[in-house]
Amino acid sequence: MIPLLTVASMLLMFFCKSAEAKVQTAYLFLSVGLIFINILVIELMQGILEKEELLQESALAGQKKESQLAHYRDMQAVYERQGRNAVIHVKLVQEGGS
Repeated sequence: MIPLLTVASMLLMFFCKSAEAKVQTAYLFLSVGLIFINILVIELMQGILEKEELLQESALAGQKKESQLAHYRDMQAVYERQGRNAVIHVKLVQEGGS
């Protein structure tokens, strides 16, 4: 929206030239004001984009941690099953050997 306003103002100033000092002063203030507003909007957008990038990185890190925890839980379950199977196997061997 702001860049369109800037372009429209520049076109207005280009096509509606005036020799009056008041009009030229108004054009000068309009130009300086629009340039300042454009710079401010660009800075704000850059800050928003940086924060969005940090949020995305944080979300990805959280997903990675959850994935690792799920993987560790799966590994723990497998080890527990293997341990139970080993105990059962030892008991069977002991019973068969008696």
